[in-house]
Amino acid sequence: MFSGSDVILLNVTGETGDTLYQRHLLNLSRIRTRHNDPVAKHFYTNGHSVADFRVMGLEK
Repeated sequence: MFSGSDVILLNVTGETGDTLYQRHLLNLSRIRTRHNDPVAKHFYTNGHSVADFRVMGLEK
């Protein structure tokens, strides 16, 4: 179970035209390569790793 400090909500509502799968791969890549992106940075600087990254798709 996640606590409030472990959860980052990324609100992407089809703004990029990418599929959820494509967006997920992009975020994983950014985490692994330590990209200067707010989501990626959270996972490589706050004691987290790619293993902590989860995706949940919600249909609009």
